[in-house]
Amino acid sequence: MNRKLWKVISWNVRGINSEKKWNAIRDRVSETNCDVIYLQETKRSHFDSAFLRLFCPASFDCFEFLPSNGASGGSIIICKSAIFFWFSYFPE
Repeated sequence: MNRKLWKVISWNVRGINSEKKWNAIRDRVSETNCDVIYLQETKRSHFDSAFLRLFCPASFDCFEFLPSNGASGGSIIICKSAIFFWFSYFPE
């Protein structure tokens, strides 16, 4: 059986509205060469592609998020569509 293993980062970032956090996320993504990023407690009500470019490489081009409720909560999952496109359309 041919299996695909994905590297996933899951991180409680406790807020994602600072350059310090962006640099830390970018460094960790680079270090791990991950395929999926899951960030919780983002404390952010909206995400778009331009904001993601502040801390994600261009290969991370798909995302879904749940907005924060006031100053708490919020989560986002970000992935590389090239990996999940293949998985979705060429099941074993």
